[in-house]
Amino acid sequence: MGEVIGITLKALREYYGWSQRELAKRAGVPNSAISVIEHGSVSPSILSLEKVLRGFPLTIQQFFAVDASLSPSEPTLLASRPAPALMPDARCALIQVSYHQAAQGEGSEHQIPSTASLLIITTGSARYSTLNGQQILKAGQQIELTAHIPYQVEADSAEAHWLVIASNR
Repeated sequence: MGEVIGITLKALREYYGWSQRELAKRAGVPNSAISVIEHGSVSPSILSLEKVLRGFPLTIQQFFAVDASLSPSEPTLLASRPAPALMPDARCALIQVSYHQAAQGEGSEHQIPSTASLLIITTGSARYSTLNGQQILKAGQQIELTAHIPYQVEADSAEAHWLVIASNR
C-alpha cells in the first residue's frame, strides 16, 4: 500500500509542478517525510498522510480515488465527488482506513461497521452485498456504508482493491 501512496503523491506533486521541498513547506512537514513516502520506504499512518495532504486542495477520500497510473503528468480523479457525509470538517475525524485486495470470487467476511463509513473501489470491480441486494462497483466508484448494517465485498474482476474509510460522524 505504501508504494501506491508514494506513486500517487509523487504524481500529484509533479502535476502541480512542485518540488518535494515546496510540498513539504505547504504541508508543514519535513522534506524527508515527502521523500520516504514517495519512494515507498514507509507506509504513512493516516495522521501523517492527512498532514501531507494539507498541501493539496483535496481530501483524503479524493487522494485515494486518484489514478496516478494513467499518466504521471496528469493524474485522474476517478471518483467524481466525495461522499458529503464523510467530508472532513470541524465535527468529523477519520477513525480508520483499511485496505483490502482479493482475487476474483474472494473477498471480505460479512462486516458490520460501527460508524458511518465509505467504501471506495480503487482498482478492478467488486460485488457489494447487503441484506437488501447487491451491486457491482467499478474502480473509482464509492458507496456510503450505514452504521450497523452488515455488508460483504467480493472481487468481481481478476483482482480488486478497495478501501473502507470510517469516520466519527
